[in-house]
Amino acid sequence: MLLEKSGPWLFLCYAWICVEEGRKVKEGEKISRITDDDFSRMKKCVECGIEPTSALLQRCYPKSVNDLRLFARNFQMDTWSYDTVAMFWREHHNHGSMRDVAKAMVCDLSDVSVQVISGSRTFFAYNIYGLQLEIGNMVYLHRDKIAEKVN
Repeated sequence: MLLEKSGPWLFLCYAWICVEEGRKVKEGEKISRITDDDFSRMKKCVECGIEPTSALLQRCYPKSVNDLRLFARNFQMDTWSYDTVAMFWREHHNHGSMRDVAKAMVCDLSDVSVQVISGSRTFFAYNIYGLQLEIGNMVYLHRDKIAEKVN
């Protein structure tokens, strides 16, 4: 497993959550830019903790990577630094009135799901990366799946 956090790794942790939407099939025809080979590469990165290349992320998530580049340029930050990617996802990757990314606190643990509190809302989130969590940990969610644990 990747021990040190990196910008590309964090980007994949958030973006992977949307991979199913990116591979939807409409009437038997793929409408995705994500090829089977790239899907396999990303899956291996997630499962083995391997840092993805920025080229792979650009091919699979062109809009989000371009938004990240614009964000970094506007704030005069290094595009792929951990801090830039974290700030982009945590504070700037939300769509309209639906907040895709939210900070929450772990309040109960079970085998598959984790009960969290975010604002005034208590609900179950999925720990898809098998993060080591304890009650009281702060996490960031992307579409009700835990993308990262923060100190």
